[in-house]
Amino acid sequence: MQPSIRPAAALLLALAGGCLAACSDSEDHVRPSIIILTLDTLRADHVGAYGNQPAAGSPTPLADRLAAQGVVFERCFVPRGVTHPSLASLLTGKYPATHGLRRNGFPLDARHVPLPVLLARAGYHTAGFAANLDRSRWPFWVRGLEVAEDGIEGRLPEEGYGQSHVFQRVWDERTVTKALRWIETLPREDAAPVFLWVHLYDVHAPYTPEPRWLEHYSVPGYDGPFRRPTVREGESEQDQVTTLIDAWTLGRASFTPADLEQVKALYDAGVRGCDEKLARVAAALEEKGLLENALVVYSSDHGDELGDHHDYFQHGNSIYDGTLHVPLIVSWPGKVTGGRRVAGLTQNLDLFPTLLQAAGLTPPPDCEGVSLLPVLLGETEDSGRSHVFAEWEDLIFSASDGEWKYIHNPKGAQPRCPPYSFAENVGFPYECHELYNVAVDPREQHDLFAKSHPRAISLLLWVERFLGQPEHRNPLAPGGPADEELAALGYLGSARSEDRVLTIDCGEER
Repeated sequence: MQPSIRPAAALLLALAGGCLAACSDSEDHVRPSIIILTLDTLRADHVGAYGNQPAAGSPTPLADRLAAQGVVFERCFVPRGVTHPSLASLLTGKYPATHGLRRNGFPLDARHVPLPVLLARAGYHTAGFAANLDRSRWPFWVRGLEVAEDGIEGRLPEEGYGQSHVFQRVWDERTVTKALRWIETLPREDAAPVFLWVHLYDVHAPYTPEPRWLEHYSVPGYDGPFRRPTVREGESEQDQVTTLIDAWTLGRASFTPADLEQVKALYDAGVRGCDEKLARVAAALEEKGLLENALVVYSSDHGDELGDHHDYFQHGNSIYDGTLHVPLIVSWPGKVTGGRRVAGLTQNLDLFPTLLQAAGLTPPPDCEGVSLLPVLLGETEDSGRSHVFAEWEDLIFSASDGEWKYIHNPKGAQPRCPPYSFAENVGFPYECHELYNVAVDPREQHDLFAKSHPRAISLLLWVERFLGQPEHRNPLAPGGPADEELAALGYLGSARSEDRVLTIDCGEER
């Protein structure tokens, strides 16, 4: 017998969880400072606290230290594997299907009030420093921030994407410098708590880390094309790495297992450089005494495929867990017992009600996140989620109950974000339906879909209930991003939106 379908209102209550049972404001509540540290494109399994312990050492000493002091949420997933929609979910406690920012560059509708606005109203000093989020072009993240600075400084590189192999770490260094200057202006004792968000970028492709970390993490004895890429005349190191990886994805070149390990080493080296920069921010806060009563979050907007599927290394086309599974580590001295690990499902939008409740505030009733505060305080080990949901724009959807994951692609969409946009009539290949036992196959290598499979049926019904709710029926808005600027950052290979997707014939959906 098929599972019954709960009414939309009941499902919303289940999804909202702790949001609708939030704590009330209290004048006696000692409000913590809230520090959010995020790395663009950091997948969970490349963090030391999540098991990444290469011979060269963990690339995330700061994250590992916070994990020892706090709580590691082992299975946190973002609802969209690209930067702007994912961060908008973190800031609003809502799915992209609700807040409408379903593609990079789209605006965030004013009716969705982000976390910094609510904290600022409650008397928090608020500041955000984001390396790659141009505040003048993509202002979705600046609302409620007294100080908002990016590393781009209001313009993309004049020479365009791929012509300077250091620009990403230059943006990161600018961002950290600005954050440190802001911290220096803060008084050592102030009745007003602080909200600070720092977001760094150099983990992102094309994987050209600082030379010292490249040397540190390179595969011993490796002397292939990714050791020290040969730079042709008129081409930067960054161009060469991108060219090699894109050729690999499109089947125009073949590489060895050692080459794959070296690409992952490049990635780890980038992670190490960013983690070190965030450690400088943490040290400055500690010097000011601002970590004594601070709730610190270490996380990411999404991960990267790194070759898990179809020799694809980036994230813009992916709805697989290499892209969706991100670290979530929360430290709160005096409140959170260190060294705990939580196995329950969580999503990054759960941070919104969690942080508001930690600040003694009531989350708004339309919040879709589940508050993790009871878990942090040791009152329960249950994260409160039965499923996690993700989307690729408004075409491909996934649901997981932690044991099984189903991908629903009713229109047969084949996304064409780079490098597929540079080839003719080819996109990232999805089936119309896919099913994985992620408990034993976490990299989703073995598709077990069958129309009669009971887990496929139950997860499909869950997806249909979710998409059937009125708040989740927002189509991808027309217009939207400045595609030329996003193409300059490498997010798009073509400024023509109609080139972004091919389709295959799915026939009957079931």
